[in-house]
Amino acid sequence: MELRRRGILGFGSRSFRFAIGPAGLAVRHRGVDQSLPWPDIDALVLNQPLASWGDQPLAPGVPLPLLVPAAGSAAARLPRTARHPIDGRPAVRLLDLNEVRESPDEVAEALARHGGERFTDVRALQGKWVPAVDFTVAPRGYDIASVNRLIRDLRETLLRDGPEARCAALEKISKARFEIALRGYYREQVSELLATVSRRGTAAVAADE
Repeated sequence: MELRRRGILGFGSRSFRFAIGPAGLAVRHRGVDQSLPWPDIDALVLNQPLASWGDQPLAPGVPLPLLVPAAGSAAARLPRTARHPIDGRPAVRLLDLNEVRESPDEVAEALARHGGERFTDVRALQGKWVPAVDFTVAPRGYDIASVNRLIRDLRETLLRDGPEARCAALEKISKARFEIALRGYYREQVSELLATVSRRGTAAVAADE
């Protein structure tokens, strides 16, 4: 699968290449210009962090393919400016998927098909624990920045999976207190989402015992 760069009449496409195939990846972008065979890649993830600025409502961020090179490989010399969202290992940020015409689902399907067990679609894991956030902003709602911090924290904590992470998330929810703002997130919606996360976490903890 050869990704196509967005732009007017393909402007800049000659300096860009991102191909996914049976032998590995071929990348020419962000200072990287080399073929990356699958044995040189220890892990690949498609991450989609939440985006917000200050007290602005949360929204889905740009999907980011991240690569963890295998130790001792040529890929290990690539600059690692990101981190694996699950285990925290330094990772190479390959591109932002808003730069290409293919959808994130199409890219994920190709990475899963060719990358096999190396690939993890983090978007699916995040949705498993924390539902999509789409809060209404209303008068006298919960402080947006405080709720944003908690939602981000829960997503990051629960990505680690395991009983300790789930117990930590449940404790964060039980201790959560939000100030009332002139305009903030609709309180019932926030409470409902946190109750959903708590139910999921509690059920998982019970299954762990």
